[in-house]
Amino acid sequence: MQQVEVVGNNLANINTPAFSRHIYIASQQTDGASGSQPDLSPGTLLSTNRALDVALPGGSLLKLLGHAGAVYTRNGRLFLDAQGQLVSAQGLPVSVGGSPVNLPSSEVRIDSDGTIWSGQDRFGQLELVENTTANSLRVVGAGLFASDFPLPVSSTVSGVRQGMLENSNVDAAYEMVKLMATMRQMEASQKIIQAYDGMMSEALSNLGQF
Repeated sequence: MQQVEVVGNNLANINTPAFSRHIYIASQQTDGASGSQPDLSPGTLLSTNRALDVALPGGSLLKLLGHAGAVYTRNGRLFLDAQGQLVSAQGLPVSVGGSPVNLPSSEVRIDSDGTIWSGQDRFGQLELVENTTANSLRVVGAGLFASDFPLPVSSTVSGVRQGMLENSNVDAAYEMVKLMATMRQMEASQKIIQAYDGMMSEALSNLGQF
C-alpha cells in the first residue's frame, strides 16, 4: 500500500515546480518498515522571464532558514514578503550569508553564481548545497528537506539560471506503469492470502470431524 501512495504522490505533483519524485524503498529489516527517498536528478527547464525565478544547477539544493534550523529545496520560485524579505514558495527566508536578506524591489539581477544585484548594489549570494546524497536527507514538508548533520554550502557556484524554473522530474508514463505493476502485485498477494485462508478453513473443518 505504501508503494501505491509513493507513486500516487509522484503523479499528483507532476506539475509542481522542481518536485523530486520519490523512490519506494522496501525494508530489508525484520520489522517490515519501508519508506522512500527523493530522486534529486534534475528536471527539464521552463522559461518564465520572472526575475525572482531561478533554476538551480544539477542536483543542488537552495538553503532556507527554517523554524528549527536550515532546510533545503530545489524549488527556485522566490518572492518578496510584505517586509521586502526574499522568501521561498513556502514563505521561509532564503539564506544569504547565513541570514535573511531584504531587497528594495523584485527587479533584481541574479548571476549564474547566485549573486543578487539591485541596480549597482550587491545583496549577497544564494547559498547552495551540492553533491548531496538522497539518503542524507529527510522530507520535512512540501518540497522541503532537512539533514541531521550540517550540509556544507558550496564555495564555487555556477549554473544558476534566472528567469527559469525546473519542472518536476516525474515521468508520467513510467509512474503509471509502476502503479499498474504494483496493483497487479497486490491483487496476486490478495489471492494467495485468500487461498491460504481457504486451506486453513478446510483443514480446521476436517479436524473437527475427528
